[in-house]
Amino acid sequence: MTILQNAIDSIQLGVEDYELIAENPKRLVSCVRNLFSGILLLFKSHLVDLSPQGSNDLYIKLKNEEILDKNGNKVLVGIGKGTINFKGIIDKFGVLNIQVEWTELERVQEYRNNIEHYFSTDNPKAVQAILTHSFNIINAFTRDYLRKDPIELFGENVWSIFIEIENVYQKEKQNCIQYLDANKYINHKILPLIKKNTCRDCGFDLIQPVLKGVDAYKTRYKCLSCFRVC
Repeated sequence: MTILQNAIDSIQLGVEDYELIAENPKRLVSCVRNLFSGILLLFKSHLVDLSPQGSNDLYIKLKNEEILDKNGNKVLVGIGKGTINFKGIIDKFGVLNIQVEWTELERVQEYRNNIEHYFSTDNPKAVQAILTHSFNIINAFTRDYLRKDPIELFGENVWSIFIEIENVYQKEKQNCIQYLDANKYINHKILPLIKKNTCRDCGFDLIQPVLKGVDAYKTRYKCLSCFRVC
């Protein structure tokens, strides 16, 4: 099985996990794990394609060695079974000038880490933001670098779920921004920080002020997932 097929399978499993969260909240954890690992595998599959022919997948290997090719030239080849991690992929993409919205993927990684140690799995809506970030990365990378149609690659059912979640999330995100923009802030640096804030209970990143059109310090803020007010 190829790395690309492993990536497809992992992302498809992540979406299947999402659909089953209502029946089993623990599926939220596996959903995020599968999406994150699937995206990394998607990246690695491209690095394999870009690796020099006969280099034993040089660009994804942790270790390499210099050998002489059939023409007597020194070349690098990958050795061992170990492959690069998230940081290694970032570094390799930088060298190869491959552009990715790392901020979105870092949000997925952060949520994956936090959901396993801190956040409750009682608020499945929180994972919608993660599916949206994942969708944006997968869609752009598949089209721009793999040169493939993501609908054909992942299947119509999976892609329709991604689209549905993206539409709902973006509508709620816009509402939150409108509410935040309508308030007044003592310092212009405060608003961008609030827009980037996430709920400390569930990790969801849609935070909305309870009151609109007031001084920001006079209102409290509500998470649209777990409805915690602070």
